Amino acid sequence: MNKTISLASCICAFWLFQSAAFAIGNDRNADFAARLFFEQCIAFHANPTSINADNDFHLAPLAASKAKPFLNNQTGKAWEALGTFGNFVLTIHDNGLCSVHIRHVDSIAIKEAFLWDLNYIAGKSGEVTQTDDKQLKFKYGLLHQYSYQVFGEKFGAYIATLHSTTNNTEQFQAVMSIAPLPDALFTRRQTEHAMQRFLQICMNTLTAPQMIRDIAERNGFRRLLPPAAAMFLSGADGEVWAEQNKLGNYAIAIHTDGICTLFVRKIDAGKLETAFRSWMPPKDSGFIWIENPQTQDTLGLKTTGYNIMKNNFLFATWVLSTSVNENANFQGAISMKKY
Repeated sequence: MNKTISLASCICAFWLFQSAAFAIGNDRNADFAARLFFEQCIAFHANPTSINADNDFHLAPLAASKAKPFLNNQTGKAWEALGTFGNFVLTIHDNGLCSVHIRHVDSIAIKEAFLWDLNYIAGKSGEVTQTDDKQLKFKYGLLHQYSYQVFGEKFGAYIATLHSTTNNTEQFQAVMSIAPLPDALFTRRQTEHAMQRFLQICMNTLTAPQMIRDIAERNGFRRLLPPAAAMFLSGADGEVWAEQNKLGNYAIAIHTDGICTLFVRKIDAGKLETAFRSWMPPKDSGFIWIENPQTQDTLGLKTTGYNIMKNNFLFATWVLSTSVNENANFQGAISMKKY
């Protein structure tokens, strides 16, 4: 199922929401909605069994007939939350999509509250990337759609969308939605993260040990003790820094002879190889690259070396090693040696 489409389509349901109360504190509505969104959709991982009717949100389950339009005729559950200054509906679809519908709220305040939630998910080492910002035409007017990909080490990877309107005569003014990143997007994000770490730590530093240490520390990597580092150094002298997050396990090894290697566990070897080749220097960069013959051992470890040339001199060597063996210590490794 295309969850991005589901995020857009589910907003139509709120047109049917009826309530006698009118909002009088829009900023407070935004704060209430953001807290409800974070606690139920993120902290509790959109788990219907975590719903507590006695908490600050005073959640009351909606009957199936009333929940149906909010769920866009899909399977799931819905609750009404009676805030002090307005009315809200929480929906949790069986496919993992979680939404908070807000009847009346200031469009600027709700966007700020929504982004605060997303940035909290990301934390210091994660990121929030905007993927969409457009207006949609519906029967009842215009809706503004903001879409984001969110990655946080603690909470995971998500697609998040905010729909809002400034038309306060309509039956709703905002819907915040979030869903786990689909497998295909997660794999792509995982691969991008690996390449970004290699370029950031090995390439940009030109494998200078002290610069690598500084960047690793700033990005939350932890230095491994010698017994744990030994498996990454293959008997050579050096240091290893490790990172573990929702995208996987990563390690950076720096040898005393100047070789910098990024190791990645549980990554799609084919996707990593495709991404790696896409990052090779373009023709107009002043560099040329020469691919060396690929080798493959009996355990399925494939290794390909690339000589990076500048002005007819060897500038660096990049080496990509991948394995489809899930029991291997790593499924991907990218090395660089500067000359």
